Amino acid sequence: MNPYLDKDRNPRVSVVITGLQSLTLNTYLDTGFTGGVAIPLKYKNYFHEVNGLIQRFMLANGTVMPVQLFEFKIKYKNTNKLVSGFLLQVTMP
Repeated sequence: MNPYLDKDRNPRVSVVITGLQSLTLNTYLDTGFTGGVAIPLKYKNYFHEVNGLIQRFMLANGTVMPVQLFEFKIKYKNTNKLVSGFLLQVTMP
């Protein structure tokens, strides 16, 4: 579970994510400013929606993209954290 660089020099790490079920994902580390957790939409059935919570992102073209928040438990090494995050239809490198 140590961070590493893939063949294209993208930072990655494997984490255990728990919602309704647990799964281990080899994740891309985005060092952007939000600090949030984004999971591919195909895993939607693994997690609980947090009712009434929506996060809005302003895109570079000025449009606002609202996303429904979900509750995740993240495990990395010996640390467990309960976090909110969102699911996106994305293509990962």
